[in-house]
Amino acid sequence: MIEDPSYLVAGFVEIKAACCGLGTLNFEIFCLLIAAYCSNRSDHVFSDLVHPTEAANRISMDHVFDGSLQYTFPVNMKQLVAI
Repeated sequence: MIEDPSYLVAGFVEIKAACCGLGTLNFEIFCLLIAAYCSNRSDHVFSDLVHPTEAANRISMDHVFDGSLQYTFPVNMKQLVAI
């Protein structure tokens, strides 16, 4: 997602910085009580330094469930459930 600019069309405004955390791009220290949270998490790919936001997870799961062979090989989850 962070390497493909087409995800900016998917509604992401920030593809590098985390929504919550401390340090450069909020990626050096996890969210603490003193950390500032972003106002709209769905604009971000990352919630903190290791976790994607719900919006990013939704896109990932859509690819896993009903994606092409580029993302799921030999079958996606939809095809596996149908077997």
